[in-house]
Formats: sequence, structure tokens, C-alpha cells
Amino acid sequence: MLAALSAIFSLRTDHEQTFKFALSRFVGNTTGGVVAILLFQLRAILPYQEYTDLLLAPIGIILIILFCNQFNKTGVINSCSTFLVIFFNVEAGQNTAYAIQRILDTLIGALIAIGVNHLLPNPHLKTEEKA
Repeated sequence: MLAALSAIFSLRTDHEQTFKFALSRFVGNTTGGVVAILLFQLRAILPYQEYTDLLLAPIGIILIILFCNQFNKTGVINSCSTFLVIFFNVEAGQNTAYAIQRILDTLIGALIAIGVNHLLPNPHLKTEEKA
């Protein structure tokens, strides 16, 4: 289901815009997923795990914002939302598997959107270019 949603969200009017947006979604989901995985590992070794979430969630958001600002990535909202969904809504023990699955589903959906846009180009763009 996530792959289908990723394909729908990534699809844009032309091939270039679709590629840029798909890449942004993939980098955003990967960033959020990797930060969530790293903080899961840290949470596992810290005492009082139910309270560490109050500390680790803001740290994760800060790390994502710093990373996106440092490398001039536009996917900060996507990264943060992916991080929060994985960090808070997935059962313990399945977090890493879900994060990896979400990243792969996003990649599959983005590739589908790029393929659709390449194989079925927008006919309205060709008429605008001729005019």
C-alpha cells in the first residue's frame, strides 16, 4: 500500500518534476527511517524506556532538521513525519523491519511513478511546446 501511495504522491506533470519529487520523497523517507532506527538502538540500551521517548523524539527531529539544512534537502517535512510514524506507531521489536519496508516501498513507488511518466508522457506538454 505504501508503494502505491508513493507512486501517487510522486507523479507530477512531466518526467523531470516527477524525478525530482520522487528523489525528494525517497531521501526524506530514508532520512527519517535511518534516524528512527538509530534511536531505537539507543533506546534499547537506556533505562526507563517509556520516558526516554520524551527525550529521543525531539532529538530525532532536531537531527533530521540539521541534516536536511546541512545538505540543502527539501524533504524535511517528509523526513520528520516518517520518523514520527515509525518511532511512535510501530510495535516494539518490529521498528527496524518496518522502517526498512517503508523505505523500500517508497523506492518502488517512486520508480513506478518515474516509469509511468516516462512511458505515458503528458500529451498537453507536447502541444504547449509546439505553440
